[in-house]
Amino acid sequence: MGHKDNMTEVRTKSAKRAGVITIILALCLVGVKAVAWAMSGSVSVLASLSDSVMDAVVSGMNWLAVRYSSKPADEDHRYGHGKIEGLAALAQALLLAGVSIFVGIEAIHRWQEPQALTDMVLVTGMMIVSLIGSAIIIMVQKKSIAESGSLAIEADHAHYSADVVQHALVIAALCIAYFDGPLWVDLLAAVIITLWMLMSAYGIARKGIDMILDRELPMVERKALLEVIKAHPQVLGVHDLRAIKSGMKELIFFDIEAAPEMSLHDAHAITRDLENAILKIYPYAEIMIHVDPHGEIEDSRHTVASIHH
Repeated sequence: MGHKDNMTEVRTKSAKRAGVITIILALCLVGVKAVAWAMSGSVSVLASLSDSVMDAVVSGMNWLAVRYSSKPADEDHRYGHGKIEGLAALAQALLLAGVSIFVGIEAIHRWQEPQALTDMVLVTGMMIVSLIGSAIIIMVQKKSIAESGSLAIEADHAHYSADVVQHALVIAALCIAYFDGPLWVDLLAAVIITLWMLMSAYGIARKGIDMILDRELPMVERKALLEVIKAHPQVLGVHDLRAIKSGMKELIFFDIEAAPEMSLHDAHAITRDLENAILKIYPYAEIMIHVDPHGEIEDSRHTVASIHH
């Protein structure tokens, strides 16, 4: 097994490990919040509980997606299975949006039929424990994102980060209720959490769709790649750069121009130099380089002049 294969295995293990830890902690949070809601009847706690149930389900889906996306390429999937992470992110966004709508409807019902909250001190303590649990999940996922670059883990991290704010809102609402504050504060917290969940769903869906539709890497990253390519003294031109993300790896394709009289051996040496330079930036990337004689760049792949030239 080569060095790159070892690095890929480390990357995959990091994402899988983060997924398992997240699922375990998410289930613990569901249990704590279920008891808290049963004791208090707080609609904001219900909103947080619904989100945690969603988190646990989605984290399970993401763990499966990471396992599948890490499978090596095969005869039917020559580019690997990374796009499954985009599909998982899209499914996660749809489920999150559905749960947020449910919580919103429940908040409307509670507005029409207000109910007094109970056991505020114990329930507030439970929510503080939940906040700490979410913070631990965020730290585990942040480390894994840095190591793996997994979109599934990144999507999970986005709404667990929002959970910290949600927990703070719920705790504030419970404290206000404890000191005989108005019941609408609890409803307001639930509405804010609902809107936050919808915003998170939109952001996650957008990233998932971008991956499925092969959206290019950000312009700043494309410019950095072009600078690396153009820095090679024997590269006389570069065009048709295509750089996308597929699961935990990047797919980078481009054409370079070299001296027409150059031997195949020397042209190949240039591509190896460029591969090594790019792998320093994207260690897990798959790179394909086409070499054209200088000034002869027309071929059937270059169909849109403003993009491919």
